[in-house]
Amino acid sequence: MHEDYMKYEETWKALNEVEEDAMALADLDRYCVTEFSSLTKRPAHSMRADKSVCETFPLPFVPAELLNQRSRHKMESLDTLYIQAMMIEPIFLEKIAHLRTALERAAKPQGSSLLKSVDRSVEKLARVYRGQVWMLLDIVRDCIVVDDVASMRRLLALLVEDQEIQVLRVKNRMSPSYNSRESCGYRDILINFCLNTPLTRQLGLSDHVCEAQIILKRFYEQKSDNGHKRYVVFRNKNCV
Repeated sequence: MHEDYMKYEETWKALNEVEEDAMALADLDRYCVTEFSSLTKRPAHSMRADKSVCETFPLPFVPAELLNQRSRHKMESLDTLYIQAMMIEPIFLEKIAHLRTALERAAKPQGSSLLKSVDRSVEKLARVYRGQVWMLLDIVRDCIVVDDVASMRRLLALLVEDQEIQVLRVKNRMSPSYNSRESCGYRDILINFCLNTPLTRQLGLSDHVCEAQIILKRFYEQKSDNGHKRYVVFRNKNCV
């Protein structure tokens, strides 16, 4: 992993040596602190659905006792979480496509929007989350690759301004304060959010947490299948 780490660090160093990019990184960091520093509570999957809708369109993953309750209940079933994920995925991907279009030159990497595998989810539950299903926040995910740091900042603003998106957490791994050893030198921005639309509310999906990854093209192009295999070995050794 040392070779991969050094490769990403060289990219990071080169980025900071260009004045325009260094200023854009500083602006991005300030924006994240200003907009998202108040999001201190960890997001959680929960369940709630409208009774009138469920009576005409039964939802097998919504227990009857939860219908029309104001309070949210943390997700406890991995099966239920995946049923929700499969239902909300097309709604999520449509929103991500809209964001790419709004940004114009953002790219969609091939195969980037696959649901997180069940095997990997079970690993995370056993190794990190102590069986707490509600802590799995990236089963539904996709990435958006952008050309420059300024575009990362613009994309975050689009997410904030979208009335159907409720941003819950932002992890800015493009910040100078981020310890890149935690990700073997790799950097991006992770955003967890819920989609609050009439359809997601009707289907009891408005509390399902999704993840968008904003990746700088320079970092994305350095990813490789062999590098990912080495990262999996690193991940397994560290039980994460």
